[in-house]
Amino acid sequence: MSQKKGIIIGVIICELVLLPFVYFFMGRSVTAVLVTAEVIPIFVTCLMIMLNKKGEKFCDAFKARYPNENILYSGLAELYGNPNTGSLIITENHVCFLQKISGEIKMFPFDYKDIKAYSCDASLTIVNLHDDVIRFKVFDAIKIDKILREYILYKIEEK
Repeated sequence: MSQKKGIIIGVIICELVLLPFVYFFMGRSVTAVLVTAEVIPIFVTCLMIMLNKKGEKFCDAFKARYPNENILYSGLAELYGNPNTGSLIITENHVCFLQKISGEIKMFPFDYKDIKAYSCDASLTIVNLHDDVIRFKVFDAIKIDKILREYILYKIEEK
C-alpha cells in the first residue's frame, strides 16, 4: 500500500512542479498545459512502476535462496565504484545486496555475525571480519540505520 501512495505522491508533485513552469514560461497554450498535466505524470508513473517491478524481482530471488527470512527493508542501492543500481535487502539475520549482472541476478549476502562494524549516514558502510570495507549509496539511510542498530546490536549481545 505504501508503494502505491509513493507513486500517487510522485505524480502529484510532478504535476505541481511542472504545471506552473509550463503555464508561465512556455506560454499559456492549452496543448502545453495538457501535455504537462497528462503525459509527463503518466511517464513518471510508468518509470516508478518499472523500478518497483525491478525491486520485486530482487525480492523474489532473495526469497528463493532464503525462504524463511522476514524482509525488514528492501530498497534501491548502489555499490560505490559500480555504476549499476541494485537492491539492498535487510532481514533479521542478513544484509544482502542484489544486482543484475549479465542478465543474471547476483547476490552478495552479509550475515550479521560476520559484520565487524557498520556506519550509516548518507551511505551504508560495512566492515566485515576480514577488514574488507564495502560502501553502498542508499536512499533511506535513517530507516536502514534504525533497523541495523536494533538487529546488529542484538546479535552482538547474543555473542
